[in-house]
Amino acid sequence: MSFALSKKMLQEMRTTEDASSAFYSQLAEGLHAMAQPLTIVRGALGALTLGKGIAPQQERYVRMSTEQVERLCDLMSGLQDLLDATQFDGKCVSLDLWEIVDLVLEDLDRPVLRPSSVQISAVKPNERICVIGDSFRTEKALRAALKTAVSLSSPGDSIQLEILIDDGFADLVVQNRKRHSKGLGSIERFNLALVQANVRCQAGVYACVEDPLHLSIKLPLQGTEGVGTEVALHGSLLQQMNE
Repeated sequence: MSFALSKKMLQEMRTTEDASSAFYSQLAEGLHAMAQPLTIVRGALGALTLGKGIAPQQERYVRMSTEQVERLCDLMSGLQDLLDATQFDGKCVSLDLWEIVDLVLEDLDRPVLRPSSVQISAVKPNERICVIGDSFRTEKALRAALKTAVSLSSPGDSIQLEILIDDGFADLVVQNRKRHSKGLGSIERFNLALVQANVRCQAGVYACVEDPLHLSIKLPLQGTEGVGTEVALHGSLLQQMNE
């Protein structure tokens, strides 16, 4: 290949990258612009739900509208996270992986686990397992993974979460061993795209098996392997049981 041809190909690649970057930037600005009117609508619906004297039929539609607006806000936030993860590499430092797991489990308790009647059983290492990663991106990936697992589960199911050591990586595994033959919907596929993007932007490895669901989030290891203690989280219930 001639030098002139190589130079031309490099220029074309840079032009394509610049166009892609400009597109993502414009899309991010559009999402930001949409957020303000959506926030106003969200606040107005919230005020209506607090008001008195709403007829039962009207109350039903207000509640349905509120749920859909909340869903739209969540999707827009996820799309912004996806754009960020595809455009920028993670800021990787040494992390205690269980601290992130614990934070996400507590945060998902009331809004996700209680309404679904799905239990998450986690195995907590007795020793710290440190990885090299971005705490914000790891939290986003795990949150999206657990939401997907809950969405594909049935009431009474138990989702298992554990950290395995695998050839220089800490493997954060989310799985439900029950088969439900539920096809992935658009929300689930979007959430899995969030998991993948947030893992790969920090030099991690992502893998997924759909049914029974098995998600693997691997981050470079910096620490030691520990024996586990089972933690069962179901709604507001948090129990620790020695194996």
